[in-house]
Amino acid sequence: MDPAREPHRGETADARVMQFFGLEVDIDDTAKLAEALRDAQEKLAQASRIAAVAELSASIAHELSQPLQAVVAHARACLRWLSAKPPNIDEARLSAEYVVRDGNAAADVLGHIRALFKHTAPEMVDLDINKLILQVCTLMADDIQRNAVSLETTLAEDVPKIRADAVQIQQVLVNLVRNAIEALAATTERPKLLLIRSRRDGEGVVIDVEDHGTGFADFEKIFEPFFTTKQSGMGVGLAICRTIIEAHAGHIWAVRNEIRGVTFSFSLPIESSNATWDGR
Repeated sequence: MDPAREPHRGETADARVMQFFGLEVDIDDTAKLAEALRDAQEKLAQASRIAAVAELSASIAHELSQPLQAVVAHARACLRWLSAKPPNIDEARLSAEYVVRDGNAAADVLGHIRALFKHTAPEMVDLDINKLILQVCTLMADDIQRNAVSLETTLAEDVPKIRADAVQIQQVLVNLVRNAIEALAATTERPKLLLIRSRRDGEGVVIDVEDHGTGFADFEKIFEPFFTTKQSGMGVGLAICRTIIEAHAGHIWAVRNEIRGVTFSFSLPIESSNATWDGR
């Protein structure tokens, strides 16, 4: 026994160290594993970006299709009025004015989407939310009729104007209404009821979009990017809705209905001059 080594507690005087055990680590293998992990993470991030671009492209195409279809319809009407015998100049002029209006609406959509990705602050205006809801209902009328959806609106008269970006809030409403229509289209239950409500709640305004559709299970993840219950789509739409609402100092949430379906709600402050844009 090495005289320089004192016995540990519990050892006998003639205890001997018989064998040492060690772990040999290959530094090269560890570095390769770390590099492979970084490469996998980069590929995953790239795939996520590609998926986001695909989803956003589809969303932008849908946002633009409505005003562009209206442009084409009014342009054709204008040509019919001009081709009449005799030409109806007044009706043709009115159709041409609609073409200009809907063309400007398409340009507004593009401008606000560009601002969204540039992390530009919302363009605040005095917004009549009830009027905006009715405009969205008109915009989505074809989809509502095509899917045999029964639409009901309950808009409170005491809802004041709010400071908000009209195009961005319209995008939120269109997204929520579109999701509700898709949920109703997937069910065989009748009636296919879609309810849109506005109400004042303290110092804010609340909008509810309620459907009696198929519903879904995971309410904690629905506003996370790339979470979706659809067979097609990457799950970016609701995440963008949350970004827009939070940029207006508001809040968005969803609850399961007692009978069936889901209600999406969002609140906006009546005075949102202190709203900030963080670009998330």
